Amino acid sequence: MGKVKIVGKIIKTTGKIFAPTVTEQATKFVRKQIDKRDGYVKIPDVLSMPLDEAIKVLESYGFQTGKMQVEAHPKYATKKVEVVLRVAPRVGTSVAPGTFLKLEYADETTILNSKELLEEKNRVKANKKQKQQETVKNVGEKSKKIVTSIGEKAHIIKQNNK
Repeated sequence: MGKVKIVGKIIKTTGKIFAPTVTEQATKFVRKQIDKRDGYVKIPDVLSMPLDEAIKVLESYGFQTGKMQVEAHPKYATKKVEVVLRVAPRVGTSVAPGTFLKLEYADETTILNSKELLEEKNRVKANKKQKQQETVKNVGEKSKKIVTSIGEKAHIIKQNNK
């Protein structure tokens, strides 16, 4: 009998012996997880909502909330002041009632600083683009000079060969 057939018989034999126990344990685990999640509440979408209004909505669902101000970043430059920018755990996640939710927002100073960061980022990007264009122009001019020089030398060589 080949190795494959022997291994196959061993798997079939042990499967019949252990399968009921494994199936029972898996079933118990799944039931326990389902029971645990019974009563979970989906976090409502409060993104872009005024902070105070979002807190009232979330507390009406039984959640605990905390506010956290974000640091200035270019991505916040176009956002409104004191609105929910992010919720942790994420919106749409099912969690137990009473779960603590962190609400991230930006105040006026953060928005202004974010706008300055965005302007600086755009300046750097524009400067980089300008330098690239100048480099391309310089390479083009140098290439033209080299081609002209080669052409002139080739012409001189042809004249000398006559």
